[in-house]
Amino acid sequence: MGEEAQVQAQVQHVYCKHEEDIQGLKSDVKNLLGWQRTQNGSINRIEEKVDHLTEYFQDKLHKIFLVVLVACLGLIGNLIFLVSKVLVSKGGG
Repeated sequence: MGEEAQVQAQVQHVYCKHEEDIQGLKSDVKNLLGWQRTQNGSINRIEEKVDHLTEYFQDKLHKIFLVVLVACLGLIGNLIFLVSKVLVSKGGG
């Protein structure tokens, strides 16, 4: 067998030996890409749920803030009314 034929045989041997590994790696890459797409979809769904919860709680906090503000304004109004009554009664008595 000539030198060129021996090199060809060695190349063929190396190719055959590693072809199975290459095909396995290609399959692994394909599986990882599928897994990544699945994870990206899951992450997007989780982000949507977090956004929804954030909006929900912000809405609730705004409503609570408004209720507290109205209650405080009512108390201030009552205090002003009571103080004015006391002042009027002291001034008139």
